[in-house]
Amino acid sequence: MNRHTWVNWYCRAIIAFFLGAFLSTGLLVPTSGAEQPSAKRKYVITGGVVGAPIYAVGGLLATLMDEKMPGVNASVTTGQGFTALEQVHKGEAQIGMCGMDVIANAYTGREPFKEPRKDMRILGKLAGLYYHFIILADKNISSLEEIKDKRPPLRLTTSPKGSLSEFSTRKVLEAYGITYQDLAKWGGKLSHVSWADSANLMRDGHADAVSLYGVVPIPVFSELEMSRPIKILTPNLEMLKKLVASLGGHSIVPIRAGVYKAAEKPIPTLGTFQTLIVRADMPEEDAYMISKLAFDPENLKKFKGLIRDYADALTPEQAAEGLTAPLHPGAERYYRERGWLK
Repeated sequence: MNRHTWVNWYCRAIIAFFLGAFLSTGLLVPTSGAEQPSAKRKYVITGGVVGAPIYAVGGLLATLMDEKMPGVNASVTTGQGFTALEQVHKGEAQIGMCGMDVIANAYTGREPFKEPRKDMRILGKLAGLYYHFIILADKNISSLEEIKDKRPPLRLTTSPKGSLSEFSTRKVLEAYGITYQDLAKWGGKLSHVSWADSANLMRDGHADAVSLYGVVPIPVFSELEMSRPIKILTPNLEMLKKLVASLGGHSIVPIRAGVYKAAEKPIPTLGTFQTLIVRADMPEEDAYMISKLAFDPENLKKFKGLIRDYADALTPEQAAEGLTAPLHPGAERYYRERGWLK
């Protein structure tokens, strides 16, 4: 990933976040009795945490919407996985970015959702997401089975509760018969922190490992392995098959060789898709325009500067494959124009 490009759009995401928050206070609205133009439609984009590539994607999409959609004021906010979907469901955000597996659980009312979220609609697959268990190489742990067998005092980090990373961490550990309480009993601990904080804690010797779901490569961990050798652990093939069968919206995919120094050969792992979602009641024309901005060829180079495999799955063969909720009619219209649907 081009670091300059990533930093550029990351800074735009930060600016969009605070500008959106400032505008929402109404401090820029004149107080005179003169007639004012009609207020712009506010679209809040939620997804990712500060420092994550997908958060920068939200910042770029907000910028494009402001430029190309008259009458729209777009901003970004943080939100991961289940939290991001709930923000969209409740109307706290209008556009979300979350895993296809999260949408599967929401649409059918599976854990952690108590009721189905039938109002969710999909605009498209953004990029592949891959489960990582990254551990410092000097901890002498070469597999997840060894954690169960050796019971080390592991200082593990993952994302905050409500995220795909935390949910997957819990499910993977449970599949091996390990609970969060076990980590504490063995002298370790679990910390819920951002990816950037995880990398810093590992670099400084205050954490041993991180368990997460993300695009590849994740920049902060690519930087980490420049100073601290790492290993990438994933469930064995038999366990991967069991996890795919029990968790909706997942498949077995490879972390490509070479994306990290530690990935000398392809590493099979759990995979899903980071997906753009909206509510069913979004106007069709807006859903069409957002889809066009997110996936139009003239914008793809910008998005691919943030995430290398952005929109690679949007082909006639794959665009509608494995969707765990319906396409929004506006997105469907754009897909037919592109030849992704017949």
